[in-house]
Amino acid sequence: MPGKAHLRVRQRGGGYTEVEKVEALVLLLAAGGDCIDDIRTLAADEGLCRLLSRQLPAADTRRLFLYEFHDESLIERARRLRPSGTVAFIPAESEPLAGLARVNVALVHAIAA
Repeated sequence: MPGKAHLRVRQRGGGYTEVEKVEALVLLLAAGGDCIDDIRTLAADEGLCRLLSRQLPAADTRRLFLYEFHDESLIERARRLRPSGTVAFIPAESEPLAGLARVNVALVHAIAA
């Protein structure tokens, strides 16, 4: 699985893996979910959970996972370094976000192969 080598944000050894959390988010988006809490509809689908051989992570689990990609210090730094007279700024990627980008590249390469 491409994600295991590139994405590490877990604080504990138990629970869902990063790959399982990303997979749940992809499933949510593919099903047309508008917010993290929409996972309840997918989690209630016994057939889907049987196909996955597990339950989907709860909304709070995924919310905390997404928070791991946020780095307020990078946003503040970009704000300080923006040119005078401008409003917009683009912060640097956090390490977890850069890892997710590497997962995407590895996934595209695996599919192309």
